[in-house]
Amino acid sequence: MAGRRRKQRRSVKGRPRVATPLTVEALESRGAALLEAGKFREAIAAFKELLGREQRPAWRASLAEAYAGRAHGLMAKGMFKEAAVIWRNRAEICDGFLAEPPYLQCLLDSGQVEAAGTLIREQFEGMEARGFLPQVRLLCAARALTGEESLLTVFPGEDPLRRDHPAAQAALQAYCEGDDAALDRQLRKIAFRSPYRDFRQIMKALLVLEQAPQAAGELLARVPDESPFQPLVAAVQASQLPASGFLQHYKSLSVAARRFAAALKGWSPQQLKRAQELQQLGSRPVPEKLLRFLLRNQDILGEAYVRESALRILIVYPRGEALCRKSLGHLTRFQRAHVAALDAEVEGDPFEIYDAWLAVCEVLDNPEEHQGPDHALIKALVLRRMARQLLEIRPSDNLLVADLEQALILDPDDRTSYLELIRLYRGRGKLKDARRLLEQALARYPQDIEVLTEAVETALAGKAFKKAAGLARKVLEQDPINPRVRSILVNAHLAHARKQIRQQKWPLARKELAQAADWARTDGDRSRVDFVRGLLELDSGDQVAAREYFRTGFERAGGDLAGWFRLLFEAVRLGLDPVRMQKQARLPRPPSKPGREQVLALVPLLTEAVAEDEDDCIAALELLQAPLKRAAGLDFSRAELEQLCETWLRLDQDELRAGYARAALKRWPGAPLFVYHRIMAAFDHLCMLSGKEIRQLETALERAREEGDMRTAHRITDILDDGISFPAPGDYEPDIDAFDPFDDVALPEGGALDELIEMLLQPGGPPEIAEMKQSLGKEGARQLLRELLQGDFDPDRLSDILGIPDDMLGDPPKPKRRKRRGKSAKKNPDQLDLF
Repeated sequence: MAGRRRKQRRSVKGRPRVATPLTVEALESRGAALLEAGKFREAIAAFKELLGREQRPAWRASLAEAYAGRAHGLMAKGMFKEAAVIWRNRAEICDGFLAEPPYLQCLLDSGQVEAAGTLIREQFEGMEARGFLPQVRLLCAARALTGEESLLTVFPGEDPLRRDHPAAQAALQAYCEGDDAALDRQLRKIAFRSPYRDFRQIMKALLVLEQAPQAAGELLARVPDESPFQPLVAAVQASQLPASGFLQHYKSLSVAARRFAAALKGWSPQQLKRAQELQQLGSRPVPEKLLRFLLRNQDILGEAYVRESALRILIVYPRGEALCRKSLGHLTRFQRAHVAALDAEVEGDPFEIYDAWLAVCEVLDNPEEHQGPDHALIKALVLRRMARQLLEIRPSDNLLVADLEQALILDPDDRTSYLELIRLYRGRGKLKDARRLLEQALARYPQDIEVLTEAVETALAGKAFKKAAGLARKVLEQDPINPRVRSILVNAHLAHARKQIRQQKWPLARKELAQAADWARTDGDRSRVDFVRGLLELDSGDQVAAREYFRTGFERAGGDLAGWFRLLFEAVRLGLDPVRMQKQARLPRPPSKPGREQVLALVPLLTEAVAEDEDDCIAALELLQAPLKRAAGLDFSRAELEQLCETWLRLDQDELRAGYARAALKRWPGAPLFVYHRIMAAFDHLCMLSGKEIRQLETALERAREEGDMRTAHRITDILDDGISFPAPGDYEPDIDAFDPFDDVALPEGGALDELIEMLLQPGGPPEIAEMKQSLGKEGARQLLRELLQGDFDPDRLSDILGIPDDMLGDPPKPKRRKRRGKSAKKNPDQLDLF
């Protein structure tokens, strides 16, 4: 008994559940939602079920709408036979009118022309009553021009479809024969409201397509999107696209439209076939397939183009050299070197890029390689490419100017090289070389604005103020609103005014300042004129006038840090006591902790000032150290902190540089550039980096390479490759895994020690070493450094090193306070490109 009950329960459980039918309201709501969402098949089922329960006109209308949506979806896919079935079901189930334009279109596009004609004849009055005839005429007009003239007979003799057909047919014949005059005459016979009006617009566009493509485009734009002539419009529009765009649109055209578009574009069937093959390779083709395509079509594309393209493909597909050899012959040494250089540029390491282009240059130096009419120009291009890499990694390298100089000899018409060399020489203080290049550039480009502007700046750098002003006026004759030259003119007059103020020639100074004010257009330039005027009045004893000028200049400069820096810089430039001047100016005190925008506003001012006079800029900035230190922790972006650290490096502000780098590392731990700035800002030129600092730099180097920051990677590499990476005595941290605990601390020996000593003795080294060389001579300093670093220096041997008797030494001088950080601005010429 129990077993029977379990069996019965299992059989009940196994039966499918019967779905509870939806209420009328729920089903109606669901059908409306499906219709709104464009799910026409499900909507049809929902409304058919509703009509099965009750016949309501609203539900029948919704069902008709769902059928129409479904049919249009099939038509969009080109499924015209299937769509025609849906239209018939709609008319039958919804009691609708069958002879609607979309249904007739389905019949015509599916080849059922006779059925379409019969339906039009039978339902002509019904179509006319419902306003369908204009659309039906358009459909039949397009078909009649393609040869389906039987459709004309179902319309009355006076119908515009039949009346205008001869003119439209004659216009088409005239176009095919190239008779533009006959085409124009026939188009004039077609009425504005004719069923052939869209065809008329297209033919008019074709008439002016070559001479006035924009006007042709406007005519084509007047053809409605739903017009049966739209495929012809698409073909004409596609023919006007560039090759890549044409091929993309080509697939969407019908077979006939494709042929017409290709003919309009002037492509032969062979060209079209090649273009289609190329398109099949995709937007990012496989290198091997692309190379094979190029080599296969060398007769069409041309040997020179194929050779150049093949070389570029070999950069990413070196195995393709065998294919190239079969079609193009063996690669020359120049071609192989060229490919290697382009390959290096893909990798992105500036040093490797430079070396690769250097190899190309060496091949070009071989008279047996690549000696053609373009040899000199090619070598000049390579040299400029090399110079561009050096400018990125070692802007102070003498090879940079050497490469550009040689490039100019080979290609003396390159204006850009003249400008770059002039700026480089002027930035290095080599005004004689800058003037030499200027003479050559002006001989070739006497009226060039940029060349004349460089002449102005070079004259200004050489303190030739009157010459600078004269050249600037010459530039302004051609370019009256040139802001750069106007600013240069202001600088020239200000510089001359400072000279007169130092000599206490007040009237002459006031005259120069008046001329500077005339040229000044920006608030920045006007504020500088105000400050110099104020300092003049202060120096001449008129404190009231001075304070008024200070107040005006301070407001124009933006106040706060920017205003104070401009004033302090001008005071330092005039040799005045800036501290005393601060008290006499009676301006608002500098903010104790400036805001982010105030600090960032200072950077472009520092850039301008350092270009005028680096030492005076640094002296003025030193007076604003306190507020700038407090601002290090502000919410700067990473890019802003990078810019600020580079600025402090350029201006020898090691404390600011270290502080801002530390603040950055709190937010971006281990960021390579900030690790570099933090360590190098605190670096003492008399000591070596500690083991900990070396490890931090090595980690930063690895991360910089991973992140693609090659500039920082090279800067760190330069440090680690130089002698400063040897640990200093007393600061060495031995690796306990590598050394026995009882071993002596390892110090630099042999060649490493010699390299370290020579590095310390080089010009521009630490000031203490310079003093040692001056006192002991270079050889004496070398011997003393060796004994100091080896730890066996005996003070009693000092007289031997000096080569003088002991009694002449006297008492040793008191030790001077040694600065922890030496000057670094002039030891970082790689930063010149920042300003």
